[in-house]
Amino acid sequence: TNGFLLAGIGNPDITIVSSRSNYNNGEPHLFTFKRTGASGALALYADGVPAGAAAGGTQSLTSADRLVLGAQQTLIYFLTGDIAEVKIYNSALSDADRTAQEIDLERKYGIIPALTVTATGNVLALTWPDWAVNWQLWSSTNFLLPSAWSQVTNAAQNADGKQTVLLPLDTTCRFFRLSSTN
Repeated sequence: TNGFLLAGIGNPDITIVSSRSNYNNGEPHLFTFKRTGASGALALYADGVPAGAAAGGTQSLTSADRLVLGAQQTLIYFLTGDIAEVKIYNSALSDADRTAQEIDLERKYGIIPALTVTATGNVLALTWPDWAVNWQLWSSTNFLLPSAWSQVTNAAQNADGKQTVLLPLDTTCRFFRLSSTN
């Protein structure tokens, strides 16, 4: 709703609202909602990072009587996007298993962050979405195989939903890529 991600359970109704509101940006996103039955803990992950948490009950999840994806229980305010795949498990996944499932889905659907390059004066700015926190920037002066890629060690600055690395602009021809650390 309005770029926020909402997920929850019923009886009593508990809803997590994501801490960010820019999910309706035309980019693909991967979301995980986790409910641990023994403790009632609820967790929402967006693009592999925590996006919200709440405490729910430990009751059976039989209320509401239907599972709704991409809308509210009232069946209004529908998602205006696509849902590629839904996986439901009968118990909460460990963080390692959750991460492994998310990585598999990212690879399956080719969910990769867009890398934007701009030059201003003597500075080259490389920018990508902040949801790609587990991605690293690499550079090479040769695109032909075998090419040697080196990790860019300049620290990324995080602002306005983006990560940006600033590099001095020189006459060296360089190629850049992002790759997941997972």
